[in-house]
Amino acid sequence: MSVGLHELGLRTSAFVNAVQAPAHAPEWAAWLADIGFLPGEPVQVLAAALPGGDPLVVRVGHSTFALRRAEAACVRVGAAGAAAAAPTDAIVAIDAPDAPDAPVVPVAADAAQAAPLPERTPA
Repeated sequence: MSVGLHELGLRTSAFVNAVQAPAHAPEWAAWLADIGFLPGEPVQVLAAALPGGDPLVVRVGHSTFALRRAEAACVRVGAAGAAAAAPTDAIVAIDAPDAPDAPVVPVAADAAQAAPLPERTPA
C-alpha cells in the first residue's frame, strides 16, 4: 500500500515508491528527485511544525529537509516491510509537461534496501 509522505506517522520508516508532481507544478518531480527522493530511498518524517503541521522535517537517505505539506504529498511511500516485495525494475517518467496527468516515478525496491533508517545499501 502506498500513502503520501505527508500522511506518514512521525518516525515511521518507509521507502519512496513514486513521485507525482501536481499539474500546476510539474517541475516539482525533478526537484524532489534532485534532492534525493528516488525510488527505493528510505524516508522518515522527523517532525511537523506547530500549528498546522507545515512544514515537515523529512529525512531521505542520510539528508534532512524541510518540505511543505504540498511538496511531501507528491512523494508516495510504502512501509519498510513492503519494500522487499516490490518489483525490481524501475521505470522513471519525470518530465511530461504536455501530459494531462502529473508525471509519476514508480519504484523498484530491492530486498537489500529494506534495512531501517539510517542504514542504506550502496547503489
